[in-house]
Amino acid sequence: MTATTPASSALVRPFTVAIADSEIDDLKQRLARTRWPNPETVPDWSQGVRLENAKSLINYWERQYDWRRFESELNAISLYWYTNSAASSARIYWENKSASPAGPKLTLPVAVTVFPRDIPRLPRSWIEDTYSNLIHYGEANKGGHFAAFEQPEILISEIRTGLRTLRS
Repeated sequence: MTATTPASSALVRPFTVAIADSEIDDLKQRLARTRWPNPETVPDWSQGVRLENAKSLINYWERQYDWRRFESELNAISLYWYTNSAASSARIYWENKSASPAGPKLTLPVAVTVFPRDIPRLPRSWIEDTYSNLIHYGEANKGGHFAAFEQPEILISEIRTGLRTLRS
């Protein structure tokens, strides 16, 4: 007797955060209608968040915050959360907690590509100090911490460039 495996489309259902424009408009309208308390009676934070700071934050959310960018970041993060792989994707950080910010010191050949919106964005000098056999260093023109998801073509090109140096 053989076990049957459900079609892959039945195992993983794509999920995308997609907030309607009307919902964002409604949020901005509600932010604009915020009812403010009386100002604090002391010049410090002992009575909580200062009114001027709260007003500044609400004004930012209402007029300047890029809600669509936040939506796209949620879609990248949710890939790990909803597939139940958040813990395993963070394991490398736990295993290397005593390493330098660039990672563990390695002497084997290493290729590194820095993406402009990565967290953290490490200086080249740290990378060169950590990887004594740095065979390729690249700087992508776009992308962030989830490069394979955000900019797969750039990542593949950089991996190929790094591996190509091992052939010569």
